Amino acid sequence: MSDWQSKKLVDVLELRRGFDLPSRLRRPGPYPVLSAGLTAGWHDEGPIKGPGFVVGRATNLGKPTWSGTDYWPLNTTLYVADFKGHHPRFLYHLFETLDLTGFDSGSVQPMLNRNYIANVEVRIPDLPTQRAIVEVLGALDDKIHANGRAITIARDLANARFSRVLAAHPGRRVALGELADCRAIEFGDGYRTKRSEHGATGARILRAGDVRGGRIFPDGPDFVADEYRARIGAKTSASGDIVLTTKGSVGRVAIVPAYMEEVVYSPQICYFRLLDESGLDSGYLAAWFNSRDLADQLAVVMHKSDMAPYVNLQDIRSLSIPLPGLSIQRAEGLFQHSMIDSLHALFRENDILERVRNELLPLLMSGR
Repeated sequence: MSDWQSKKLVDVLELRRGFDLPSRLRRPGPYPVLSAGLTAGWHDEGPIKGPGFVVGRATNLGKPTWSGTDYWPLNTTLYVADFKGHHPRFLYHLFETLDLTGFDSGSVQPMLNRNYIANVEVRIPDLPTQRAIVEVLGALDDKIHANGRAITIARDLANARFSRVLAAHPGRRVALGELADCRAIEFGDGYRTKRSEHGATGARILRAGDVRGGRIFPDGPDFVADEYRARIGAKTSASGDIVLTTKGSVGRVAIVPAYMEEVVYSPQICYFRLLDESGLDSGYLAAWFNSRDLADQLAVVMHKSDMAPYVNLQDIRSLSIPLPGLSIQRAEGLFQHSMIDSLHALFRENDILERVRNELLPLLMSGR
């Protein structure tokens, strides 16, 4: 193993403050506008040569954001002006492992001053070792990114195809309330958990914030204790359930994958469960929940007052789904199911890859 040397951050790289660029002054172009922790937009000018990265200065203190091309660093960031002979991607990974939140120099709002962190000590290996570490982490990052692109393409393809099917075969419209009354589907809001029913373990409570990006992240801190599970009834998740957020960020949709742990739906979530496939295909139904047709209906019913947007069960009963003949539904549902299965496989693979990456990162960056 190579020798690792302790150095001050100021001897490893040079940081400079980014530049102001209000949204109204941005012009369409190929260069990413980097903020703290994200790409905030695009511009036709990239004053800083890539590859390189920025770190959060005014928000997400110290969090790095990478760019493989020339870029524009916003003034909420510090950008690397000189890598001083080190591998740029290695230093990016180094900042992923540094906790600089304790160097907040702001009196009113958080602020990371480059002079405050200049003497932070870091351990740096020789350049060949830096390259080897970057290669290992890069292989994982590349696969995660490729899966992300495949997810985007699969979603776009599924939505575009379903839109064409609706245009060609509109069918008759049926209210969700009518489908529930004839027991074709079941839907309901989540379980209103009492504080006394919470436990350190048990069934995790799924909240609206856990549904994002078309998938479910069951990692919240609250559980319903096992001794109260019998009270919950149907309000626990089942594979294939469709969930819809009804309060706060209304309209987020996801489908429960077979591999997900059982969760308890919270009141900010409405679940939908197909009971009878004799007149309604599950793949077709799932595709409709991700369609513009549903989004347009939700946009009308969610704004009832000056309060935050929300949708109640009566609103959901009024939503209508266009139902063409069953043969059309079945053909489309078969395709949509294949897309759903592919998405869930990619989600799961990325979860595993990201977990491996997160476990490897501190080990590699510490020389262990």
